[in-house]
Amino acid sequence: MDSKRFEKLWADFERSGLSRKAFCAQQGISYWTFSGWAQQFGMARKKTVHKLDNDFMELHIPPEPKGAARAIRIRYGADVVIDIPLP
Repeated sequence: MDSKRFEKLWADFERSGLSRKAFCAQQGISYWTFSGWAQQFGMARKKTVHKLDNDFMELHIPPEPKGAARAIRIRYGADVVIDIPLP
């Protein structure tokens, strides 16, 4: 798997709104293989977002390694990026 192909697959996963396991089952990909590619291509630490039934989104932020900078990045279109530092 090359990085360009995986970036497209990762984008499809993010747009799907599915969990990793559900997305992998739908695509016929092993969950563990997909997770290995995510780690290899630097996607493993991406934040997980779940759409709720209203206008809010639930955000789960996995723990970062000690001393790592923590922030939430919000992208709106191609031109707007908001970085919110976390304590």
